[in-house]
Amino acid sequence: MPPIWKYPAEQVPYKPPGDVGSIFFFRCNCGEAFVVGETESGDRRIIELEDTGRSKRPVVWYDSGPFDIGLMTADAIREYGDGTAWRDAGREVWHRRAEGSNAGNGSVMRCAPHAIAFAEDLDTLIQVSKESSAITHYDPRCTYGCAVLNCTIAGYLRDVEDPLEMALDQVQRDAPDELVESLRFVPDMIDEPQLKTSGYVVHTL
Repeated sequence: MPPIWKYPAEQVPYKPPGDVGSIFFFRCNCGEAFVVGETESGDRRIIELEDTGRSKRPVVWYDSGPFDIGLMTADAIREYGDGTAWRDAGREVWHRRAEGSNAGNGSVMRCAPHAIAFAEDLDTLIQVSKESSAITHYDPRCTYGCAVLNCTIAGYLRDVEDPLEMALDQVQRDAPDELVESLRFVPDMIDEPQLKTSGYVVHTL
C-alpha cells in the first residue's frame, strides 16, 4: 500500500499493523452501512441503515476499540447503539453539547469519497455530503463544511477555474455566514501563521 501521508516516515507516529486512525476505520468498516439510493421521486440520498442490512457495523466498529475516534463520532455511535434512530443520533448529541464543543472536524475528514462518486451532480453531492455529516456531526458548520469541501474537490475533478469559489456559490444562500466568510479569505488573503490547528471544523477547512 503506498504511503497515505506526504510527510517523511520518521515524522509519522508509529502504530502497529492494523491500528490506524479512526477516519480510515470508519470509511472501511462503516462506510458500506451508509448506502445512497433513489427515493420514489427520483432523488438520490442516503437510505435507511436498516434497509442496507449493515445497521450494526458502526456499533461493532466502536466496540472494537478503534484508535483515535473523535468525541462527537463516539457520542453519536453510542447514541445510536442505545436505540436512537441513526438519522437522529447526531442531532441529539449536538443538542447536548455546548457551543465550542459541538462543531468538530470529524465529518470533513471522511467525506471526500462522495466528491468522487457525485462530481458531475452537485445537487446530489451537496445533499449526500450534508446527510453523511449529520450522522455524527449535525451542526450546520459541519454539514455545509462537508458540502463545500466536496464541491471544491468536484470542481478540481471537473477542471473548474476556481473550485472553492464555485463551491461557496453553491451553498452561500443557506450555509452559516461564519463558514462562508471565513473560507472566502482562502488562500489569497490569509497567511499560514494565521491558520489555527484546533479541531474546530471552520479552522480545519
